[in-house]
Amino acid sequence: MKILCTILLGAAVCMTVACQTKTTPAAKKDAAGPVQPLQAAKEGIIKVQHILIAFDGTIITKNVTRTKAEAEQLANEVLAKAQAGEDFDALVKTHTDDSAPGIYSLADFGVDNMMTQDVIPRSDMVKAFGDVSFQLKVGEVGLAEYSKSDSQFGWHIIKRLE
Repeated sequence: MKILCTILLGAAVCMTVACQTKTTPAAKKDAAGPVQPLQAAKEGIIKVQHILIAFDGTIITKNVTRTKAEAEQLANEVLAKAQAGEDFDALVKTHTDDSAPGIYSLADFGVDNMMTQDVIPRSDMVKAFGDVSFQLKVGEVGLAEYSKSDSQFGWHIIKRLE
């Protein structure tokens, strides 16, 4: 019994010491101030923001009354504004038929995103959305055109954020 008590008491002391020990490394200082720890690159994971321009019958969660021709014209107008440098957040708030802010993190094909919170596999998005998103460089804006098979919800104006 005495041995069991000694073991249990020793374990309790070890746990108490472990809980009181800082597990994050102390920040070092250099001439410019504290050194920030490096973050691992998220290779194969990107972040995009988009504007969905839908037309009558393409989405069931919102009553969109514009015609297909009107949607295509609006998509091209919004794309031109975005590529000219207009505030993309403002364009999203004004024009999207999806929910604002329309920001998604996407994992490319073959990238394990199980340990990354809020990352959607590319395969879960419509094909054209993923194809355009992964072709863009950071800061670029592109268009995923409407297609019954590859972009059935309408036109997506996509800006790559990361």
